[in-house]
Amino acid sequence: MKYKNLLLVLFFLVVFVNFVSATQNILTIGNEFRIDLIKYDPSPLEPGKSSDIWFEIRNLGDKDIHSFEVNLANSFPLTVESDRTIYLSRLEPGKAIPFKFTIHVNENVQDGDYKVSLHYYSKTMGTGSTNSFTIPIKRINRVVSATTAKVTGSTVKIDPGKILPGEISEVLIGIQNTAAYLMKDITIKLDLSSDDTPLAPIGTTSEKKIEEIPAGESANLIFNLMALPDAESDVYKIPLEISYYDELGNNYTKSDLIGLIIGGDPKFHVEIKESNIYNRKDTGEITINFVNTGLTKIKFLTVELGKSKRVFDFFGIKILEKDNYKILSEDKVYLGDIDPDDDDSVEFRLKLDSPSNKVNLPIKLNFKDGNNNEYTRDLNAELEIYSKKEMGIKTSSNGIKILFVILIVVLLLGYRKWKKVNKDSGFIDYLKHLKEKVKILFGKVKARRIIRKNRIKKKKVKKRKAKKRK
Repeated sequence: MKYKNLLLVLFFLVVFVNFVSATQNILTIGNEFRIDLIKYDPSPLEPGKSSDIWFEIRNLGDKDIHSFEVNLANSFPLTVESDRTIYLSRLEPGKAIPFKFTIHVNENVQDGDYKVSLHYYSKTMGTGSTNSFTIPIKRINRVVSATTAKVTGSTVKIDPGKILPGEISEVLIGIQNTAAYLMKDITIKLDLSSDDTPLAPIGTTSEKKIEEIPAGESANLIFNLMALPDAESDVYKIPLEISYYDELGNNYTKSDLIGLIIGGDPKFHVEIKESNIYNRKDTGEITINFVNTGLTKIKFLTVELGKSKRVFDFFGIKILEKDNYKILSEDKVYLGDIDPDDDDSVEFRLKLDSPSNKVNLPIKLNFKDGNNNEYTRDLNAELEIYSKKEMGIKTSSNGIKILFVILIVVLLLGYRKWKKVNKDSGFIDYLKHLKEKVKILFGKVKARRIIRKNRIKKKKVKKRKAKKRK
């Protein structure tokens, strides 16, 4: 029982001693002051960094103290960045006042405990003295980040940050060492194993090594990546793993993500697919076809046909402006989406009034690409006017002429026959005779229709009566 009590007492003594040493305080000569080291901000102190050291001075006597000053000396590896001397005008009995110094730690210093000297002097007491505090300095592992993921074209020129489907591109990854120590034996790995990642390394592996990166510096490495030909335009998140060792042989692993954009600039081919306009004053429909010749999907496409004008001037002065055509249909049409290597068409109805057989058609396109970037494009399509004869279209004018000739021959033959019977009558009388014949003929046809309708009505009535009887 005695041994147990003794061990318990020793335990409390050890804890108490550690606690006192951790607070770090000093007493001045005659116990008139006590100065405590309160904290470091930020903590702990790191090589190459600056921190604030906070102290607190307390008046242990029963009188006011005036004109008191505290000075912090420079001593390797610490340099005072703020004012080295703190002046205190008055300190009442039992009261405490906090104060601080800003210090910078040398970047080449090793981890360990270092002494800092604090000198104090009181004009009131006429006393002064110097004491030391212990300052711990320790390197802390900082996050090593992939600061850049820049894409540049290898075989073709592409927009920064975009990889074209089916093309090989160089992906430049920059690694910055933000720690305060040397990084060694660095391994950088891109994880392209996911089925949702349409990228593959070409000519290299997805893992590369760097021998070392000094503190505060960076290094770049290049991965040759190819986007699969059927890859959809999108932003793809690629897992990045960075593994390295510090100067003491400790191993660290950092996981990060980089974003790579697959896509490209939308491209169009515009053509007049069909037209039934055959002269410069004609009215008809034209069909404009849009072909997606790019590698990215075109979404939410709207086509707007503008007006084409011609200007009449007199010695360079505009005196008249006139439209080459009027748009009789809607001038703005929504087409929607067009996949790569696909097409869609829009139809407009126009009334031409053009001085030329070639008419310019200004077209405005509004759409988005596969990554939802908005675009506006102004294009021009040229309508070339060809006659029906030039197009090889047979007209019915010859047939009408033949029919007209046959009609004249029949009239003449009929007149000749009618004249033999009616010798005193002329051709006008013959035409009146034909008119009467036509009226009689149409009258008979009309009468037959009426009779037929009446028969149909009677049959319907009989059917209704038969149904009622049943």
